[in-house]
Amino acid sequence: MREWSRRVLRFGVAVFFSGALLAACGGGGGGSSPSVNPPGGGNPGGNSTPTPSPTPLPASETLNFNIGHASAALTFAEISSGAAASMTFPSTIAGAANGTATFQASLPSGEPIPQSKLRHKFGLGGTVSTLAYFTVTASSAVTINLSPLIAASFPAGQLSGYAYLAFFDPNNLQGWTVISGPVSAAGTSVTLPQRSLVQSQTLLAGTNYTYAIVETGTPLPTPTPSPTPTPTPTPTPTLSPTPSWTTGPGQPLVGPSYGPYGGWGPAAVANALQFPVQYGWNGSNTTVAIIMDAFPSISDLNAYLSYFQVPGAGSINFVNIDGGPLGDVGGEEEVTLDSETVAALAPGANILVYGTPDLSAQSIVDALNQVLADGAAGVVNYSASGCEATSDWPAVNSILTSFANSYISLATSSGDTGNECFAGGPYEVGVGYPASDPNAVGVGGTETNYDSGYSLTSQTVWNDFSCNGQCAGGGGVSQVFAIPPYQQGIPGMYSTIARNVPDISMPAELTAIYFQGQWLVVSGTSWSAPEYVALTSQLDQYCNVFGFNPPPAVPYYSWYKNGSSFSDVISGNDQFQNTFPYYSTASGYDDASGIGVPFGMTFANSVCPGRVPPSKLRGHTSMGRPAVTRDVNPFGAMNSMRGLKDSGRRADSALTRVQVVIRPSVAIGNSEERVIAAMTDAGFSLVKRYQNHRVVDFDAPARNVNAFFSTELHDVVQGPYGKRYGPEIAPRLPGAMSGLVDAVVLDNLVEMHVPRGIEGPRRR
Repeated sequence: MREWSRRVLRFGVAVFFSGALLAACGGGGGGSSPSVNPPGGGNPGGNSTPTPSPTPLPASETLNFNIGHASAALTFAEISSGAAASMTFPSTIAGAANGTATFQASLPSGEPIPQSKLRHKFGLGGTVSTLAYFTVTASSAVTINLSPLIAASFPAGQLSGYAYLAFFDPNNLQGWTVISGPVSAAGTSVTLPQRSLVQSQTLLAGTNYTYAIVETGTPLPTPTPSPTPTPTPTPTPTLSPTPSWTTGPGQPLVGPSYGPYGGWGPAAVANALQFPVQYGWNGSNTTVAIIMDAFPSISDLNAYLSYFQVPGAGSINFVNIDGGPLGDVGGEEEVTLDSETVAALAPGANILVYGTPDLSAQSIVDALNQVLADGAAGVVNYSASGCEATSDWPAVNSILTSFANSYISLATSSGDTGNECFAGGPYEVGVGYPASDPNAVGVGGTETNYDSGYSLTSQTVWNDFSCNGQCAGGGGVSQVFAIPPYQQGIPGMYSTIARNVPDISMPAELTAIYFQGQWLVVSGTSWSAPEYVALTSQLDQYCNVFGFNPPPAVPYYSWYKNGSSFSDVISGNDQFQNTFPYYSTASGYDDASGIGVPFGMTFANSVCPGRVPPSKLRGHTSMGRPAVTRDVNPFGAMNSMRGLKDSGRRADSALTRVQVVIRPSVAIGNSEERVIAAMTDAGFSLVKRYQNHRVVDFDAPARNVNAFFSTELHDVVQGPYGKRYGPEIAPRLPGAMSGLVDAVVLDNLVEMHVPRGIEGPRRR
């Protein structure tokens, strides 16, 4: 301890916790505790000033720390390069942990070097250099929800451009994740503030986690694509209106093509893909619904629209579902992407954001049914997905069938893990739901990374390592749904008996968003879906209709009428992490990209020549019931979902939510009353019912649920989503409800998530 004390005095290194100093034992200078000055100078040991040693000094300093307090500040001095820094851990810490932290000038052995091509949600333009590393090792597991606060000073001349904070987790083997920045890095000091993490970080005991301060040159306002590889895109049709294209009353988008730090802007997308907004059809008199477990910031949205000079006309309003968002699992960035994309590409459309507490089936079904009951939105965006086997698809499908019958279009991301899907924990081979639902439009992605020479009219499917790890547009064959009528007989379908995904693709790589007061560059089919939603709102305005039935048939109809209304995606595949089976692109339809990317105005005019909607498409018969049906779910999900830790039988008195989806019929109101009567007689309390009679929510003690459905509920822990519940024994539908319901949801498991491209390559 005596040697440790001398190092504190000599190098000016200190450890703080909420302002309290943890002094080292012994202490030079007669055993008195030293006073502490900021690193880099002062009088740390009493009245005399230490004489700097002329001998080479260590390349790193290691400190003991404890982060079980409200905050923990670690102050470092790295003498060999003259740099100094302090790290303050956030106050939102689950559990307490002791450990060590090391400030060093070189990367720990075996870890990859942060590079600009390893993208996260930020676009690190130019050459990336690393200024310093912090290796943190916890003695016991600790969870943080905010990035650490970093304040660092460096010798003159080392800082120039923009600084970021990056994080390396050796357990996920996916590379570096940028979690904060950019901030100006001029002069001799830089501060990277705390910011909300999209997903909380869990530091396991005994594992070395590395933070890095990285620096780039000044980002270019207009990124210059690399000359290689050079794709051969389908020529973009001219933006000059043809005689058959009626011009609308709206204004075209004329703002910048890129965000301040890179990332495609709305005018670039609208011009390249010939969106109807460039011909005056801006989505006026339409309403778009966005479903997510968060609400966007109006100030962020206004800043985004102002920068890109978007002529605003539509409104945006929020609707709380089941109490509204909890703000604990990162949907804020996703809903920002969704709302900014729709508001910018379809500036005349009104937007309703339906905010849920989470992405469980209970929340999603309630949100979908509220959209249906409200009857305002004709187009809905849902940028999340989960594996079919681990989702309550019968409940969701029942509502989406009603969507189609009501001419409401739901566009959803096909996923960012190629031929794999989110299984509640890790990923597994399969398609994402609800993209695989025959009543939803599954939207895949194309490669539009301008750093690699790709344009917005790229003919290459999205599959690369630009997300700080691999990311790829989702596609494949459903294991649940039969092939729908609109896909039958189409050459290139991998399956002739099952639903094929995706239906179409849209640009997926690198778009600018404004989030929490800073510009980011993000990627994913989370961007692709709202692009198509904006296009659909303009299609409805152009055709003067409230949608088509079924919505996924629309692109196929356009493709049949005029093949040039789509850019064919003919390069690449969707193989993710070397798993099988995977799907390759080909001319025409393929299960990696669908039928390609629509050219907006040609697409609209092929559906409604001269603005006259086709009666054949509008009067298309509904999809009917799916090929596989269950009355009660999700016993299969409980057995299929990975990462669940059984906490034992749920306490008999524990209040438990149950959701019932009523089967449509001419007497649906009577069916609803019969279900309510049967369940209230069994001790259930009515929580919520809807004017359309489709969904009824109840709660009751677990003992009543077990008895009524002949099951046994268990509490489970589901990773970052905390304590949840579900049936351990296969439930049975009581005879009193036979024939009256489509599905019953007896769990609150989070079954879907935001695709990986928006948040980087993390496994859950």
